[in-house]
Amino acid sequence: MAIKAPTKKQIAGLVGGDPLDYAFNPETGALCVIAPTGQKFRFTRQDWQKRDIPDEEEPAQEAPAMPKKARKSKAATK
Repeated sequence: MAIKAPTKKQIAGLVGGDPLDYAFNPETGALCVIAPTGQKFRFTRQDWQKRDIPDEEEPAQEAPAMPKKARKSKAATK
């Protein structure tokens, strides 16, 4: 039974950047990746599916605006 290959985005998430090269075996689900640092990593099907990265990222939430400081009026200073 053939296993669906991981996307480049998923592979990049596993090794921390765009891989230099990778090989995928569809029969076993094994994945061999050469990371941007030149290190070779081997992942079983369970390894890379367990650390699966969702294709759709959640939109970044904006931080709430800081309240403006109240200004003293000229009448209050007299």
